[in-house]
Amino acid sequence: MKITYLLGAGASEQALPIVRNLSDSILSLNRRLNSLLVDSSHPTELSQFVPDAINNKVFVRKIIDELNLLSQKNEEFNTIDTYAKYLYLTEDPYLNKLKKYISIYFILHQLIFHKYIHHNDQGPFIKLDKRYLSFIVSAMSNKAFPTDIKILTWNYDFQIEIAGEYFRNEKFEYTENNVTYHLPLINYWPRIGKLEIIDIPKYYQIYHLNGIAGLNFLNSNQNFVNSIFDLSKNIEYEREIFTNIQNFINDGQLLFHFAWEKSELFEDISDEEAKQDLIHHLNESEIMVIIGYSFPFFNRLIDKQIFENFLQFSNSKKIYYQNINNDSEKLYEQFNFTKSTADIKFVGHTNNFFIPHDF
Repeated sequence: MKITYLLGAGASEQALPIVRNLSDSILSLNRRLNSLLVDSSHPTELSQFVPDAINNKVFVRKIIDELNLLSQKNEEFNTIDTYAKYLYLTEDPYLNKLKKYISIYFILHQLIFHKYIHHNDQGPFIKLDKRYLSFIVSAMSNKAFPTDIKILTWNYDFQIEIAGEYFRNEKFEYTENNVTYHLPLINYWPRIGKLEIIDIPKYYQIYHLNGIAGLNFLNSNQNFVNSIFDLSKNIEYEREIFTNIQNFINDGQLLFHFAWEKSELFEDISDEEAKQDLIHHLNESEIMVIIGYSFPFFNRLIDKQIFENFLQFSNSKKIYYQNINNDSEKLYEQFNFTKSTADIKFVGHTNNFFIPHDF
């Protein structure tokens, strides 16, 4: 039995702020960044980052200023997505820079400073929403993640990839003339890595509909792009985090976009075989599980295509809608479902990601 998961921001809210809390989270991160530049005030656990921050003081100040602007615009436009679309509509070139600093926020939060930064000075930033780890463990069999499950996520965080690292590290090993790539537990798109030079499976179980808020940068021989996950495990890399992020800013490749920047589902996958595999899975899925997703207006065109593909060859599919609020009935109106087209069941508990008993 094939299952498709569709995830929204609520699926990561135990680790990352949802829209209404983003500004506070950014400002909290900025307080710790600022403390690195003032020797007398930084927490001792951040001391390993101080030399690199001091060496890159102008750049760290630039990060702080840009993240402050991000926080301000989130308040002014109600969401960062709205501000980004405003930049898009006015053809403002700042849009690409905005994406890079959003990426920096997610990189610092999820991979580095989660160990040290305190959200609103009341509790630690959390690296991982543990529901992802519980979900992977529960779904796995024979040390592999089921091929009958594919995950479509609107989140440009990399929470599920971090959870997969508990089982298998995605990493790159370099020799003078060769690169060896070790696959992650769950293959995902877009790839953090220039993997066309490596023979890897071109089938994806996780597809980020908005891409990933990470950055690639070329290594010294200019023929490969390092993985942010690989590098973040290296203590020397951590100690030179700002030097490396500056490389991202100067030479980085953006890996995420906004929904309104594309018109077709999976259009950013160039390999037709991989694209068709995702479409066929949607067609053949008997169940869809929607978690923490409110179906914002921005995403309506892609959401419509997701459901069209899901319902294309059957009139009797199941949809489980797991959310704090029961908005499941609005799906019938928004996407022209009928009770006979799709049986929508509301799941009110959010302590763990729902896995259907049918599976």
